[in-house]
Amino acid sequence: FEGASLGEGKKSIAIEVSIQPVEKTLTDEDFEALAKRIVENVGKQAGGVLRT
Repeated sequence: FEGASLGEGKKSIAIEVSIQPVEKTLTDEDFEALAKRIVENVGKQAGGVLRT
């Protein structure tokens, strides 16, 4: 999606990540840490940020 509400030169995208742990059941803390790492890496690799 592109639009004036996003700001000039910005696009909105959605990503889906499937997590299928084999060794253990992940806790809420595990998921939070993983989500944080994904957001940080998207920021570093593509300059992406979460919309608020």
